[in-house]
Amino acid sequence: MLILLLAIQTAAIAYQVRAVGLTVDEPSHMLSAYLYWRGEDNLKPGDMPPFIKLLGGWPAILLKPPLPVSSPSWKTGHEWNISAEMLNSMRPPELHRWIHSSRAPFVLISPLITLLLWYWARQLWDPQTALVLAALWVVEPTALGHGGLFKNDVSATLGYLAFWYTGWRFWRSPDWRNALWVSLALSLAVLTKMSMLVLLPLAPVLLAIGALRKRRWPEVLLLPAGSLSIAYGICSAACQFQMRHLLYEESQTLLLPSQARLLLLPSRYVDGALSLLFENSNLTLVYLLGRIHPGGSYLYFLVGLLFKSPLPFLLLLVAAIGLAARPRFFTTQRLTLFFLLFPPVLYFALASVSALQLGYRLVLPGIPFLILLCGLPVSLAFRSGRAWIPLSALVLAALSTISQYPYTISYFNCLSPHFQDRLQRLSDSNIDWGHGLPALRQWCLDHQVRRIRLCFFGNDPPHRHFPDEENMVELIAPPWNDELARGPELRPEPGVWAVSATLLTGQFFDLKYRNYYRVFKERQPDDVVAGSILIYRIPER
Repeated sequence: MLILLLAIQTAAIAYQVRAVGLTVDEPSHMLSAYLYWRGEDNLKPGDMPPFIKLLGGWPAILLKPPLPVSSPSWKTGHEWNISAEMLNSMRPPELHRWIHSSRAPFVLISPLITLLLWYWARQLWDPQTALVLAALWVVEPTALGHGGLFKNDVSATLGYLAFWYTGWRFWRSPDWRNALWVSLALSLAVLTKMSMLVLLPLAPVLLAIGALRKRRWPEVLLLPAGSLSIAYGICSAACQFQMRHLLYEESQTLLLPSQARLLLLPSRYVDGALSLLFENSNLTLVYLLGRIHPGGSYLYFLVGLLFKSPLPFLLLLVAAIGLAARPRFFTTQRLTLFFLLFPPVLYFALASVSALQLGYRLVLPGIPFLILLCGLPVSLAFRSGRAWIPLSALVLAALSTISQYPYTISYFNCLSPHFQDRLQRLSDSNIDWGHGLPALRQWCLDHQVRRIRLCFFGNDPPHRHFPDEENMVELIAPPWNDELARGPELRPEPGVWAVSATLLTGQFFDLKYRNYYRVFKERQPDDVVAGSILIYRIPER
């Protein structure tokens, strides 16, 4: 049964590799990965650890996409500008091959999470419960929607889950072998995402306390030191030994002691940590519940959990929290509760105080632990002869996800039945990440639309999907600056318009252009494509 589940999940993600359009961040990551394999990955912003570059950059070495080394964008040294020019200069067949082949290795990451989650659940609960929990992860819409993308959210989920699972095993049996697994899992996690650097101080504490619990005194210091040394060596090698010392001002900014300047550190992590701190200190504008919140909101990711998770899963989670709060269970299962509750609470809390609130996907590493926690009511139902309860919840969750497949990036549960409800609650990559152009092309063919005006948010080149773009698509640029804006508000001409949902909420525009698309916001869309692009038919005045 598990093999069938893994096969279905792999096939579903593999189909999305071709069906879903290129998201906003992917072009820059693909370029960076290509340069990484060439040994030339020196472009800005340089805030992405090397795991996804190792995983998805090698196909470009075989395909050799053209680098615009003589163009003005190359002189800027910024991968976003250069990748945009590369995509616009390439022919559709070359683009398709590069994008699909670069995405292909990521198809296996989510099934690995399923396998690890199932294996841990078997040790915590029972085989039937483990299968149900593994299936809940398979039908988790955000994880499914991002499973085939050239991004690090799902990869970071694997690293985060592996770290805490190996930590749990070490606490049960604190020996050198389990400590080595903790070190390798720590290295994997830190290689996937900058936010995983939070595990660097946690790993030594975890190992030291685990050794203290069994009174293995010599290992209290040796195991933490060895773990950090292994992670340091692996990460330095993955960063191609591009190392440097911290400057005094940088050590102060990163809240590190002055002695840290004596260490040679991977440049990728130093620059990435400084870049993220700089972005976090800026006044980021975040859209939530119909308002723009400067600096974000503590409720952002909780709202995302409420509206972007299948309702049956939320009901199981509420039941699990109720069972975990019982004094008898709390006193007998403290170790289990710590490893199931602390990791998601930590990740949600750190994400909630950050200003980088760009989508519910950013807390994806915490979701497997919430699913594991659901093992409490699921196992209780199996033991009490009420297996129909978790099985019904699983079927309903699957149907909810399938109803929006393959565009589950834009998934919302039944608490937001209408598109206007969804756009009132969240925006950005929760709804529209520039991934809907393939579906828009098919919609135009199905409805025999020969001319469409496109207001697009994203970096997917329209000519990849509309080879006859000059005759079929008229691109209307968003008001990123005064030169592109058509006055304080757009006055659409008669015809068929396709508008990216993220543009309507306006949080990325200057204050004077926040209501630039007011005429569309006040209209009921005639259709919704891929859950992210709104269709309006503007009649003759």
